[in-house]
Amino acid sequence: MNQILVIDDKPDNLVAINALLNLYISPCEVITAKSGREGLELAMARKPDTILLDIHMPEMDGFEVLTVLKNNPGTAHIPVVILTAMKTTSRHRVRALEQGAEAFLTKPINEAELAAQVKAMLRIKKAEDLMRQEKLMLRDELRDRVRDLEKLNALLVKEVEEHRQTEKNLMESEVRFQKVFNSQLEAIFIVDNKVPGRVIDCNSAACNTFGYEHGELAGEGLGNLFVGSIQHQAFMDMLEPALNENGFLKDVAFSMKRKDGTVFPSEITVFEMRNQQGEKGDRIVSVRDLTERKQLESILQQAQKMESIGTLAGGIAHDFNNILSPLIGFAELLEMDLPKEGPEQENLAEILKAAFRAKELVKQILTFSRQTDRELMQLKLQPILKEVTKLLKASIPKTILIETKIGKECGLVKADPTEIHQIVMNLATNAYHAMEENGGTLVISLEQTRIDGENPELPELPPGRYACLSIKDTGTGIDAAIMKRLFDPYFTTKETGKGTGLGLSVVQGIVQKSHGEIRIDSKVGEGTEVQVFLPVVTKSEDDNGVEKTGPLPCGTEHILFVDDEEAIVRFQTRVLERLGYTVTECTDSRNAFDLFKANPSLFDLLISDMTMPHMTGERLVKECLAVRPDLPVIICTGFSEQVSIQKMESIGIKGFLMKPVDRVEIAWTIRKCLDKNGLDPISPDPPRQE
Repeated sequence: MNQILVIDDKPDNLVAINALLNLYISPCEVITAKSGREGLELAMARKPDTILLDIHMPEMDGFEVLTVLKNNPGTAHIPVVILTAMKTTSRHRVRALEQGAEAFLTKPINEAELAAQVKAMLRIKKAEDLMRQEKLMLRDELRDRVRDLEKLNALLVKEVEEHRQTEKNLMESEVRFQKVFNSQLEAIFIVDNKVPGRVIDCNSAACNTFGYEHGELAGEGLGNLFVGSIQHQAFMDMLEPALNENGFLKDVAFSMKRKDGTVFPSEITVFEMRNQQGEKGDRIVSVRDLTERKQLESILQQAQKMESIGTLAGGIAHDFNNILSPLIGFAELLEMDLPKEGPEQENLAEILKAAFRAKELVKQILTFSRQTDRELMQLKLQPILKEVTKLLKASIPKTILIETKIGKECGLVKADPTEIHQIVMNLATNAYHAMEENGGTLVISLEQTRIDGENPELPELPPGRYACLSIKDTGTGIDAAIMKRLFDPYFTTKETGKGTGLGLSVVQGIVQKSHGEIRIDSKVGEGTEVQVFLPVVTKSEDDNGVEKTGPLPCGTEHILFVDDEEAIVRFQTRVLERLGYTVTECTDSRNAFDLFKANPSLFDLLISDMTMPHMTGERLVKECLAVRPDLPVIICTGFSEQVSIQKMESIGIKGFLMKPVDRVEIAWTIRKCLDKNGLDPISPDPPRQE
């Protein structure tokens, strides 16, 4: 049974990770530790197969624990996966990896990614343990074999009369050797020393690895299995200088080829048998196929690349939203000041229209790149398809025409909006790559359909109403032989660097988790159509809000407004003053806290940016609420992944605004917090006033 040690000082995290691991990994035994010292004691005593380690812990943090683990011979081989909060910097990541951590994951944890990472660690640990055990067994057996042969040879010279007994012993030894020899998982060759490079014998794994029958390999040159067909003597001459004084050479990388011409990466270990006089004998050559290891490394690199893209998108979004905020704000102020009729108003309307398009584009990029927990909700597919279409039109060449046939009558489905966005984007990108060379037409359509009885093409779907999402292209099409492998894990037909990294096997998994099904129809030269069927929800449980209309709400309260961007502070101050509020503005969060602490009762509301130098918005809020717990607070941010609404509510924040903020959003949010004293649920999207 797999043993997994989880070290985290937060009991809730231990319970959640325990449940996740038992759900995704079976069988497994989860061992938990609430501190670094307790975790070290359990690691030394239990020798688990994988360790999940939090960085931020009192008394002894994760880096200290990692150092002790990797410096102890008894635990150095155990894979360690670092789990840490979003605020952790790249410096922490580099430090953890340099100290020996095998992987690094950021909280909140993606369940599927954590399960896949742990499974990968378990496979690597199991493979390393097995290889270590097999090497020891092979070495011992080979040394026993050499000693037996040397003893038998000495007996043959000295005692001819014992010839029959010696022959019997040799036969028994051969049987034992063949059993051990053929039970090894690695390909093993016995290479002749008298005729350099000639294969004397090979085990079953060698035949399976290279695709030959035993008789096709025995007697042939081992060099023929290498890319470029190294000559017998050249191969041995190449190995000779690399052998150590004991005639041993470990883990040398080579590219080798199978009988069908397939090239694969490998590692070779050579052991030269020698007699008691030190005379050289035959060589044992073991070949380890590294194909699966390389695939796992590629998958891990791709996962890390996608995580980096998400982090980069967040940083860009924060800076870009800070640029958009004053652009929209000052444009809205001009809109209020200029005459209602005239070309100036038309020009401002176009400026605002472009600015809001930029705002939506940033939101789409964040939606595509972020990595969050799976959140199922009842939603309409039409807005997501329109967002993806806008993003595609901005990113693919004009040689590809995009057509949409989105049915308004299609009902709600229950799914994760981020996953739906990623699925549509991935399938559309696949279609684009199929038409990249010659151009074509990409058709995105949505309609509601009904499946009655057993459908031979969709046997897994029960009768009922379904939303049918179709991505159709006029590209090169897919060969029938490849069609059978489209949903295989790790399978791809794309060149390195192409695609989004979301394979069709993952797409299929997401669709099936939403109780849907995916169907692909393709012909070479005629294009491909991918259909995704998702069950339609009969009743919406989420649509219970009431849209507010009418003039903007005003007030006379005193607001402390804090943001390190001077332009944002200037335009928001003007907007709030026009709504009737008294505003004290600050561009330094430390000065803002000093002002508040000097007279806490002076202010009726605090509005603060999240990301600021010296003192973050979260810290400012905590310090202010410690002085005055009943203070209403609104947080603004340019990057939604930095804010967890549940976390903000837990520390007393009553409102949340996503930059760039227009006057309608801030007006409604302020009144909601002041009038209700924050008792209503936080709504990140107050209604816009047209």
